[in-house]
Amino acid sequence: MNGRGGQPTQGTSVAREPRIWLVLHPSDSDYEKRLRTTLGQKAADLGVKLITRRSRSRRMSVEGNRARPINILEPVDANELYRDLSINKCYVLSRGSVFVLHDPRRDPPTKRDCLPLQNFVHHRAVYRTLQDGVDIGAELRTMMTEAPSDCTSYRDPRILPLHVFDKKADGSRLNTEDGRSAFHRKYARSGGWQSEATGTWTPAHPGARHGTGPSGEALRIWNFTLPIGYHWDTHAGRQRRTIAATASVWKVEQRGYVNIYPDSHIRSGARAKQIWRPQR
Repeated sequence: MNGRGGQPTQGTSVAREPRIWLVLHPSDSDYEKRLRTTLGQKAADLGVKLITRRSRSRRMSVEGNRARPINILEPVDANELYRDLSINKCYVLSRGSVFVLHDPRRDPPTKRDCLPLQNFVHHRAVYRTLQDGVDIGAELRTMMTEAPSDCTSYRDPRILPLHVFDKKADGSRLNTEDGRSAFHRKYARSGGWQSEATGTWTPAHPGARHGTGPSGEALRIWNFTLPIGYHWDTHAGRQRRTIAATASVWKVEQRGYVNIYPDSHIRSGARAKQIWRPQR
């Protein structure tokens, strides 16, 4: 059913629960043990749930057949985080630089395969990199007064899972009108979006919202609620496509398609096959 002005009617869902996500170094330390304890106490005082995950050390290929160590958020954890911040209000903290893989199969990954965690959660969560000696309580209180997005439209590119849409897509300026206009000029096509990497993303008509992501409820981009089942029919067109999310990789044949949801969930359409899923 359509809302005023031909826009889809927004969905309904249960009240959101604020969450703090803490992403730690691969190896534990006395400082991180104290940090978890302090942050747990502060989160409880604020009535916020704390979720802790640990990154994993990997080697990133660089020029000259060299490699350097980096910290990666595991594909399963990255997938859980992205789905959570597409429903709940999330505040993400990390210890040092952490990356998410554009294509979780890459081993070793290159620099182009590695997406900084702050870019991964951009527009969906308030993010901080924790420095030694920071006042955790003051940091949390400040974070909880901030909003990562003022998205209010179905044509706002911030509802796209940009890490799936196109790893070359620059989301850094989408909180400005000029940045969104530039994104529209580059990617907008006939009411949908066009990516050189993944194909044509066409919003499903209200009557064709036949499926939902794993949560089964309406998704949100911070304060903007999408209708239950909102997704794009993503068509490969005349070439075969490989479409990678944080925890799945799909091969889509010519003229095939998949359904992609704002929380990055991918559902099989036609002439498409899942070719990778993570192992814990």
